[in-house]
Amino acid sequence: MTSSMPRAADRHQRVCNQDPTQRHRRAGQGEAQAGAAAAVGLRGLRISLGPELRAVYPVVLNMGLAGDVELSGAAAPGRLRVAGTLHLDGGEARAPHLC
Repeated sequence: MTSSMPRAADRHQRVCNQDPTQRHRRAGQGEAQAGAAAAVGLRGLRISLGPELRAVYPVVLNMGLAGDVELSGAAAPGRLRVAGTLHLDGGEARAPHLC
């Protein structure tokens, strides 16, 4: 059975064989998209976390989460501000064995 999807190695080879100006144009498109995301902003978006929400990291953490948070600022890494309170409602937290 053959797949119509290109293999990762084939995609990598096509990118490596491209004209460097084409690769630069694609990189510039990513920067433009990141700039557009930074232009999107939030002002006082309130999110209430309810009783059915859980924080789970298998074997280490399994706890209920509740609370209210508010998001403000640009939708970009390091520029979004979060304020509010989270409550860990019951559950388990285990320290992994390091030995």
